[in-house]
Amino acid sequence: MPMAEIAINAGFKSIRQFNHAVRTTAGQSPSELRRLRSELPMSHQGEFVMRLLYRPPFDWPALIAFLRARATPGVEVVGESRYRRTVEIDGKAGVIDVRLDAKNSFLVVRMALPKYEGLLRAVERVRRVFDLGADPLQIVAHLSRDPMLKPLLDKHPGLRVPGVWDGFEVAVRAILGQRLTTVDSNALAGELVRRFGRPAETSVHGLTHLFPRPEDLARAELAPLGIAGARAASIKALSRALCKNQFLLESARSLQDTIANLTAVDGIDIEMANYIAMRAGGEPDAFPLNDQELGEVRRMPAKQMLSRDEAWRPWRAYAAMHLWAANTTF
Repeated sequence: MPMAEIAINAGFKSIRQFNHAVRTTAGQSPSELRRLRSELPMSHQGEFVMRLLYRPPFDWPALIAFLRARATPGVEVVGESRYRRTVEIDGKAGVIDVRLDAKNSFLVVRMALPKYEGLLRAVERVRRVFDLGADPLQIVAHLSRDPMLKPLLDKHPGLRVPGVWDGFEVAVRAILGQRLTTVDSNALAGELVRRFGRPAETSVHGLTHLFPRPEDLARAELAPLGIAGARAASIKALSRALCKNQFLLESARSLQDTIANLTAVDGIDIEMANYIAMRAGGEPDAFPLNDQELGEVRRMPAKQMLSRDEAWRPWRAYAAMHLWAANTTF
């Protein structure tokens, strides 16, 4: 597209304003960026680098530790300062690479996508994974009214609720993780990916596959992988439900609707539905109350906990993250 047309479609009132915005963001003019792309080797021409702002404070170590502990082998590679994974855009494989620039309060996101038409969707999903829309000052102002949470909030300022790239992926991971350690759950997920995920050619060591699609698992034979009984039945039921309604995890109008949609699938209880809603739907008030990872909190009588968490609305998901952080290293 001509640069003038891009500027108009992006909402700029003048080419000069557009050129200034691009130079400020990318350090180069639009024509320089386009010329640079034409000079790159073909293997690098699909890469796009963006800087996504966040509201500080931002507890990157806790968020990255959470993602690293639950990284799916073959699909995600997570280090102390870097998150990388394979992604699927319109049926083709790509890679995202995310790093923190704490000095300037933004994430540096490098994307190697199969086509540019998928860029905006990819950006929105990255924002969801790292919860970039959160306003930590507003959240802490509300939750700190509870004296039990106040010291936890002070210990982890800017703690986010980690999202996911794909709702189906986290739902399958949640089913696999029932009554298993995180290590065992990751191993099972890796086997599932190797057997049913599509191979993806990438330049990143460890990124080898795309996560299986619902149609890949709807009638899959999972027992040879060590996934049997209720766990296998739940994965198949979820996969079949998404084959019939691909927007099952996205079409709900409220947290209650999301919980109802998920618990209608055999094997998904309220606790798991809240966890999926929290991570896949970005529901700030989802709260997996009975999750075993809440550690010490489980010693509190259920009725007392239920009455207490009412005061945390509409930020119960953030309260859950702080409780997790207080009782585990993620």
